[in-house]
Amino acid sequence: MASHDEQGLAPAPFRAARAREAVTRYRRVRQGTLALTRHLSAEDQLAQSMPDASPAKWHLAHTTWFFETFLLGPRLSSYAPFDPAFAYLFNSYYEALGPRQPRPERGLLTRPSLDRVLAYRAHVDDAMAVLLDGGCEGFAELLDLGLAHEEQHQELILMDILHLFAQSPLKPAYAPAPALPVGRDPGKVVQVAFDGGLVEIGHNGDGFAFDNESPRHKTFLEPYRLADRLVTNGEWLSFMADGGYSRPELWLAEGWARVQAEGWTAPLYWEEGPGGWLAMTLQGRRAVAPHAPVTHISFYEADAYATWAGARLPTEAEWEHAAVGLPTTGNLLDEGQLGPAAAAPGPGLRQMFGDVWEWTRSAYAPYPGFHPAAGAVGEYNGKFMIGQMVLRGGCCVTPDGHVRASYRNFFYPHQRWMFSGLRLAWDAGPERASASPANDSFRDDVLAGLSRPQKELSAKYFYDAEGSRLFEEITELPEYYPTRTELALLKDQAPEMAAAIPTDAALVEFGSGASTKTRLLLDAAPQLGVYVPIDISQSALDAAAAS
Repeated sequence: MASHDEQGLAPAPFRAARAREAVTRYRRVRQGTLALTRHLSAEDQLAQSMPDASPAKWHLAHTTWFFETFLLGPRLSSYAPFDPAFAYLFNSYYEALGPRQPRPERGLLTRPSLDRVLAYRAHVDDAMAVLLDGGCEGFAELLDLGLAHEEQHQELILMDILHLFAQSPLKPAYAPAPALPVGRDPGKVVQVAFDGGLVEIGHNGDGFAFDNESPRHKTFLEPYRLADRLVTNGEWLSFMADGGYSRPELWLAEGWARVQAEGWTAPLYWEEGPGGWLAMTLQGRRAVAPHAPVTHISFYEADAYATWAGARLPTEAEWEHAAVGLPTTGNLLDEGQLGPAAAAPGPGLRQMFGDVWEWTRSAYAPYPGFHPAAGAVGEYNGKFMIGQMVLRGGCCVTPDGHVRASYRNFFYPHQRWMFSGLRLAWDAGPERASASPANDSFRDDVLAGLSRPQKELSAKYFYDAEGSRLFEEITELPEYYPTRTELALLKDQAPEMAAAIPTDAALVEFGSGASTKTRLLLDAAPQLGVYVPIDISQSALDAAAAS
């Protein structure tokens, strides 16, 4: 972004182009916020489910108040406030700007009506069009802050609506979907290694960033490893089945106190039904998807899981160092899924942006050399740098283009209503198999398979030594004709098949079993160089090799 001085010296056509661009961005963000609330009834927009949440109507008015207070009032002499009372009603936490409606009581604001709030937005939008028509010299960074602030509230609207709808016994859907997407198995976790060393983190100066992302500074990292993907619901079920919520040795003291005081037994919005675990989502109540990332967990839960898995949470510096240079794309708001998705296959780090905000083990604190801006706008982030933990990466309801590697989100460690999950980290060194059942693939597969609406269990677990022996006996039953038919065909056709095999060729057989039929072809083709049987059963391979 050009500096203010550079903007002032720019030729008129350039300034006009910048003004048009600013108007376009402003309208896009403001219309995007309204689009999120069109799904909601007037009653939905009035309601508030908990002290941490706010009614959708309040979000619409507060984001408008921001532009009125920080841009129009100081910079447009012709501007007349829509309603002086709104300065009290829709101030969020800016102490320097005077008293305000207490946050837990925002749901009591039945007045002004939704129509009057929408009229307020239109009044401010018209005035902003006048202000921006003259360019944005001297306040471009403040405009960017206002737009980024509104995008944050787009995410908050969806978080608050989900919490509100989850309290209803009707379990309504914000965005009904015909069917729950079934994601593919993301595969076992792969540890991606990083050398560490002296690295730089923080915003590099290109484009917009919040003040808490600066100054850019050096920090030293020991070598470390990150999981290539997020922890899944199926893996979380393994944690639960192993008594994860009832074992104090896994938990930080304050986390264990929360577990006991609030009766946590599963992530927020989960409930156990007759057919398995269900979760409240923006699409209504759905069966828990085993391959999707676990979400709506507190820092305490994320830390306990990492301890159970023989791992830890990454620091925010480790996360940012690993994320630099990766595309800031993924399952974000514009994808329209409105829920976490299973990791797509591929090498390297996956799901770094989108799906769920990732807890780190870093406390939310100022970077070395940080100073808040002068005036009320300086209260935006700095005053909250105590008692909270940092999350990274964005989530499925974060607007596209809003995230970057240096973005620092923050919540209190007990909070769970946001889309929050985790990625495991390890200190560097040889990969060690954890002694915990997190690496027990049988348990993981059983819990995941039996948690589905249509129960399933991989056939590979029937093919141990006893299962293989039983199968061979089954093939000899009168009712089982395939083996006899295949043997008869091979006895008749093996010489002709063998004649087509070149010298020193390799014969690779998938699902070889006892290799009984294959022996007919091996005997008929002595020119074969090597035979490679492949089977899911180790005992079957050993027996075939021995015979």
